[in-house]
Amino acid sequence: MKEYSDEMLRKVEKEIRQLHRKFTKDGLYQALTPEQREESGFITEVFAETMYSYHLQKPGEWRAAALEEICLDVLPRKVSAGDEFYENVEPVLTSFFAFLQQQGVIDNAKTLSNKLKKVAPAMINLADNPANWGMAKSMLMEGIKSGALDISSEASLQKTIGSYIENLNKMNAENKKPEVKKVGRNDPCSCGSGKKYKKCCGSGNVIEMPVTANKPEE
Repeated sequence: MKEYSDEMLRKVEKEIRQLHRKFTKDGLYQALTPEQREESGFITEVFAETMYSYHLQKPGEWRAAALEEICLDVLPRKVSAGDEFYENVEPVLTSFFAFLQQQGVIDNAKTLSNKLKKVAPAMINLADNPANWGMAKSMLMEGIKSGALDISSEASLQKTIGSYIENLNKMNAENKKPEVKKVGRNDPCSCGSGKKYKKCCGSGNVIEMPVTANKPEE
């Protein structure tokens, strides 16, 4: 049974970079738009990394079922990128699959491309919906959208993450249920009469009263 290995992941990353360099000299690459060519290195590397990390599949082992899961779950949830990135995934990978088959690396380029064409629209929609984002992506996209985050700056990245965590803690505190204390029969009645609870508003049972942070104004 295969097991995940950091060493193997590094080998996959090295292999895919080498294959991409060869790809850039091929007519299939030249047929892409300038924007697609610019994104191609990142797209191919992210795809290869996630296919290994989540399914232990190296380039020669890529299967359509794993591709579908990667495109409909992992990429939309993990990759912090705009619509342009996701719109370029299909054309870039379709050309890359064809190139890899020419090189003898894979033998199922058509099957992979057909599956990719089928799931690409759903992938774009999922990636555009914040409800599908993981926590890390949510932090990054919030910073990018507000203009507060420069993803090339480590300081800016750390500041955004810190701000996100602070806001998250604040929300958790505001949504926290009020603490509860028990009022015994012999305790002062909460109505403020000065009498014991059992001789005032109580009926002999112990009740629970919420403790609020701030008392209402009288």
